[in-house]
Amino acid sequence: MKESLKDRVYGKLLEKMICCELEPNSFITEDRLIEMAGTSRTPVREALHKLEEDRFIKIFPKRGIYICEITPRSLREVFEIRKLTEPFIIRTYGYRIPAEDVTGLINETEAMTGTGQDPSDTEERLLDLILNACSNEHLKDTAERMRRHSTRIRIGSGLSAADCSGEIRSKETELLQLILERRYEEASALRAEMLETEEANVLSAMMKAGKHEF
Repeated sequence: MKESLKDRVYGKLLEKMICCELEPNSFITEDRLIEMAGTSRTPVREALHKLEEDRFIKIFPKRGIYICEITPRSLREVFEIRKLTEPFIIRTYGYRIPAEDVTGLINETEAMTGTGQDPSDTEERLLDLILNACSNEHLKDTAERMRRHSTRIRIGSGLSAADCSGEIRSKETELLQLILERRYEEASALRAEMLETEEANVLSAMMKAGKHEF
């Protein structure tokens, strides 16, 4: 299906928000966003309403568009949902993850160990495997949205993907092996543990950056 103009504009503005090019805790005008999108007002407004539904922005008539702040509270709320959804998906839908994809990612992850390479790509692919296994589209949509919020929060905290993944990198192969062996309960528990570690790392970076609102 061909992507609509609204969806293209949404994706473009969302990317700028995730990478914090559109700075959190700031206002921007609709006219400026139209200029950035390079399109007419209508698809930008449609995209903005979706971004507001997804809680990336708040629209204030006559004042502008507020780019939502990144705080420890938003971190806690996002990871609360991630720790509910991702382990559940593994436990419930793990059998739908292709064994050959798991084996391929295990080999790549092990090959990167000790090389100093950025592990963020394998982490993203691991999450792809987990979320793509979910046949509940409502649940998958929620998990994908939390994934985007999580990336935005990490970038906004000043923590690199490599820094964030340092303590959990060694757990990736273990998680993949558990999935390969169909030990989904154990894999689910390990995923929850990995998310706890990631949340703690990002929170620590936020505290160092002076973001103290809870």
